[in-house]
Amino acid sequence: MDGIADGLKFYKHRSARLLPLFLINAVIAGLLFYYLHPVRASFLIKQWLLVVSCFSAFYNIQPVFNFALWTLVIEIWFSILFVPLCFLIQRYGLAKVTITVFVLALTTRIIGPQLCQNLSGNPYFHPISDSIFGRLDDFLVGMVVAGSYAKRQTLKFSSRSGWGFVLLGILLAWIGMALWDATLCLKISGWFEAFYNVF
Repeated sequence: MDGIADGLKFYKHRSARLLPLFLINAVIAGLLFYYLHPVRASFLIKQWLLVVSCFSAFYNIQPVFNFALWTLVIEIWFSILFVPLCFLIQRYGLAKVTITVFVLALTTRIIGPQLCQNLSGNPYFHPISDSIFGRLDDFLVGMVVAGSYAKRQTLKFSSRSGWGFVLLGILLAWIGMALWDATLCLKISGWFEAFYNVF
């Protein structure tokens, strides 16, 4: 990511990977939903346009015709933010950008439930906490892991440390699932979700 040309090349490759299947899914799911559910065509068209334009991320990030598409909408927005994040990391360093992103994401996840009640009925999902700003730390962690993998020859990890990372990943994923389960069972306060979301 040495300049604008690299950024445009990234956008071209990422668009070719994400957009065709995203659009095909949105068209088929929208048509099936319209066929199976008696809804006004104007309502469905508005929903479809919001999803296909990816502005549903800022309006109603749960597509009525295919709930799972919200994750792809968030991924598309992250792909848009990826290039600016790379340039910010080059300019200010990984540590400063990481701290800023983690503070932004944590603040979004803490304040989100206070600003907006979750009306989706889905306990795993909140329209503000699970927005691009609430999930940005997930993506940054992915960038760091991918960067470490790309530089694995220079970092010289031993096979033993590799197994340590595998076990650490499994442990963190298990801790995250256990904490989510405890939250949904009301054993711990939902307020703590903001802190272990990234696991």
